Amino acid sequence: MRLGLAIVAIGAVVVIAFILAARFAGRHGVVRSRDEVARYIEDFLEGRGDDRDWDEFTSIGIRDPNLDRIRQSCIGNETNPLVLRALLDEVRARAAYKRLKLAARVDCGRHLSSARRSLSAVR
Repeated sequence: MRLGLAIVAIGAVVVIAFILAARFAGRHGVVRSRDEVARYIEDFLEGRGDDRDWDEFTSIGIRDPNLDRIRQSCIGNETNPLVLRALLDEVRARAAYKRLKLAARVDCGRHLSSARRSLSAVR
């Protein structure tokens, strides 16, 4: 009886470990915002910061795949400011779009709340 219970307990622990490993397996790299990525590129283009800052940016992966693709595109283009400017513009456009989308969602929520209040007043 005890042996069977021990086997079931070990099996449950193994299953839980596999589930947790599968869930977190794709999560590698550092979390950076669009604004942070833009700041790294802009600082490099403007000559602010030092080599360690740029090395940190280019050598550590980013969890967001779009931002990581931009980071990888920066590697090897340190001497090509046109490419870096284009990547900076892309990051800024993505950040502006995200802010606009968030503002629209908040604005819709306000209008939806006032519409609900109006409907409940009519009832």
